[in-house]
Amino acid sequence: MSLRRRSWLVPSILAFGFAFLYVPILSMIVYSFNNSRLVTVWDSAHSPTLKWYAALLRNHQILDAASLSL
Repeated sequence: MSLRRRSWLVPSILAFGFAFLYVPILSMIVYSFNNSRLVTVWDSAHSPTLKWYAALLRNHQILDAASLSL
């Protein structure tokens, strides 16, 4: 493999790898502010909201598991 071919191959593989890892995380962050109960439907009339984060902070089992993990 020539040096010129390798010069664009490695960055493109790294970009694909990072996109493969981080695009799902970013989409989960965006959809976590959705007011709809359905994941695939964005409720534009009532979103963004912090409703699911408030529900998370009221769930004692999840908070206990998080404190145990930390």
